[in-house]
Amino acid sequence: METYKKKVVSPHQAARAVRSGDHVYIGVFNPYPAAVVKALIARRDELMDVKLFDIPCPHPSVDYFQELLAIPTSEKHIKTITGFTTLPAQRELIQTGRGDQIPVHFSDIPTLLDQKRARIDVALVEVSPPDNAGFCSFGVGAGYTRAMIENARTVILEVNERCPRLLGNCMVHIDEVDYIVENHKAQPIVPDVPPCELDKRIAAHIDALVEDESTIQLGFGGIPNAVAHCFEHKKGLGVHTEMIVDAYMSLFDMGAITNRHKTVGRGKFVATFASGTQDLYDWINDNGSIDMRPVSQTNDPFVIAQNPKVVAINSIIMIDLTGQATCESIGPLQYTGSGGQMDFTRGASKSDGGKAILVTYASGNKSQQLYETAPTLAKGDRVSRIVPQLPPGVIVSTPRNDVDWVVTEYGAVSLKGKPRRQRAELLISIADPLFQPLLEEEARRLHLLE
Repeated sequence: METYKKKVVSPHQAARAVRSGDHVYIGVFNPYPAAVVKALIARRDELMDVKLFDIPCPHPSVDYFQELLAIPTSEKHIKTITGFTTLPAQRELIQTGRGDQIPVHFSDIPTLLDQKRARIDVALVEVSPPDNAGFCSFGVGAGYTRAMIENARTVILEVNERCPRLLGNCMVHIDEVDYIVENHKAQPIVPDVPPCELDKRIAAHIDALVEDESTIQLGFGGIPNAVAHCFEHKKGLGVHTEMIVDAYMSLFDMGAITNRHKTVGRGKFVATFASGTQDLYDWINDNGSIDMRPVSQTNDPFVIAQNPKVVAINSIIMIDLTGQATCESIGPLQYTGSGGQMDFTRGASKSDGGKAILVTYASGNKSQQLYETAPTLAKGDRVSRIVPQLPPGVIVSTPRNDVDWVVTEYGAVSLKGKPRRQRAELLISIADPLFQPLLEEEARRLHLLE
């Protein structure tokens, strides 16, 4: 505690460690060092050409993007860079050239830092209070935090007594850090999204594909919640995932998840971050069944594939009739990022008995952006998410060579090992019936159907 107290400073003192031209990294997703970031933004006029890298939690409390957006020419002083966009203001900064995005697999970020291919000068990390030995937990986000700490010139911890203490390879000792700021704020809450009727229909198709004793990976939102309800009758499931969400907690409490039949971290949840309700944060706090690891381990396809019957379930925005899928752009506009989709798609495909599943609604409302990407496949207020070709500018997140199962509310089909004609037929079969005639017509024009 004597060493700890010597390093405690105010947020403004800590922020003064940032120099013009520095590259500053923030811990991934929920661990948001709000006090230091606010102090850094406050002294922006003293700085030039600072790059601020973040993969933020999609929560209104992460408000510095909105603040920077409201300040003319703020990017000359502090420019935001991300590997995964989550917030509207963050997307607007990118789309207007005032921010930027790095195309990167989530699992590759630690390697980029370790190999000095990505520069880091200052690491900002929110952590739990230290234990008796002086170790703080990275809380709800291991991610690439260890690589940040090992490669940064200056390490700043924001200690938060309301930050859950997780166990695993997610610790930092106070001897490793330069400054400590105390800020005991509430964790950002990402509430459960209740499943709609379409989510339940998609979940029913996925349920038929998942065997007992599978190792599962889910994202968050309505579809995963609906899937979780379908899995209540399963036995012996294991979890190897990027993110722990409330659905896992429910399935564990009712006995569907045991983690006894997986290979990597047998008996435990293996994950790299968590996001959800306060109930989830209370449940994972000091929970010996949670094994938090760096993303370079959790998302390594080779590591994932060591587990039996891996089922990876990930969402996409659009897919074309050859199987090219995007999860990250609407037209040329960056909407999210590739995250760990490719990592888990490839890991599941190489797993013994594994299945990589991409899910999407067959059609959506005619939002202006979606309509502009597929104007020939729009009727009334609907636009198809299964299209003949990905429109110009759309980013291919999952190449057609890697796509296996595709699920919509109208069914589930496997494209792996199928020729182009059969792929087109299968995808048209799970498209919105409203658009099936148009898709068949376009497929013939593109010589995908006779």
